[in-house]
Amino acid sequence: MTTIVGVEDFNGSVIVADAITTSDNRPYSSFRMAKIVQREQTLIAAAGSAHACDLVQYLWLPPYWDGVTDIPSFTRSMIVPSLKQFLSAADWQPDAEKDDILVLLIAVAGALVQVNEDYSVLHRADGLYAIGSGAAYAIGALEAGATPTEAVEIASRNDVMTGLPTQSIKQEKRDD
Repeated sequence: MTTIVGVEDFNGSVIVADAITTSDNRPYSSFRMAKIVQREQTLIAAAGSAHACDLVQYLWLPPYWDGVTDIPSFTRSMIVPSLKQFLSAADWQPDAEKDDILVLLIAVAGALVQVNEDYSVLHRADGLYAIGSGAAYAIGALEAGATPTEAVEIASRNDVMTGLPTQSIKQEKRDD
């Protein structure tokens, strides 16, 4: 699968992802297939079904943030309905039994939220996030004081579905 780490602090957020995509138990690595993309003002990092990740990261246009200060509420009220409508129109539905899921880290105005396969929205007070098959290793590393990049590197040593190098994108806080 993958390992994607996000950290939010008073300055903004950073998202770091590994470089391996797997399909049919085969690893693929390419700088041209980024796991973190910027769509307008929104950073989207995706783990799970490669098909769903491609749809969301390269075809979906998230709703525009317009000075909203409560990003978790904005995500629940605007982003999630838009995402559900888009994926339904694309004829994709999550199916945990087939391991066909989608989990997202989304940064808007420097604030991070996690959107799970059931479209639940999570926001951590400590600002530490990790998704994908190496998430437990990465969260442990973050809790022990590792940087986001170090956390993905640690996950890559312990999770066979995580591989280097890493991609990193920062987003500053905005108060517009």
